[in-house]
Amino acid sequence: MSKKLRVFTGLILMATILPCCSNKRDNTQPGTLKVPDATSLEASKVQKKTDAANDSAQRALRAIRKIAAGTKVGVSRQQYSQLVIDAQAEVDEATDKLPDGELKVRLIETMEIYTSVNKLWANQIKHDQLDDPKINQGIQKAWQFIDEEMKRVSDLVEAQSSKTEKTN
Repeated sequence: MSKKLRVFTGLILMATILPCCSNKRDNTQPGTLKVPDATSLEASKVQKKTDAANDSAQRALRAIRKIAAGTKVGVSRQQYSQLVIDAQAEVDEATDKLPDGELKVRLIETMEIYTSVNKLWANQIKHDQLDDPKINQGIQKAWQFIDEEMKRVSDLVEAQSSKTEKTN
């Protein structure tokens, strides 16, 4: 490649890449672009990760609330199972993005209870024990416990989102 072609290619690359880095112009020197420093780029990356974690936590909470709503209005075993599968996918995504802490632990624990109830219900059907009062009572207690846990998870998600909004 000739020297002129390399220079020309370099100028084109600079003209196309630099505007992508920042659209802020340095008004002290007309025609120049202000390139963000490493600290602001790192802060931006951290903020994007935090926002993604908050969004995932919100989606997980909505999916868990759908299970809770289903148990209140009544759903078939098949519908319940699908709600649990959908919520588990959202919780898995959220826990992958969330930092270690109480919110992450409570999301995991809540899903473990819903999954356990799903398995228990399946076994009830398999072994023809749908009318077993002890099992039914255990399922009802698990759902009541989950209602309490949902309030805690909801508060934690809200607190995390509020904390993020204050730092913006």
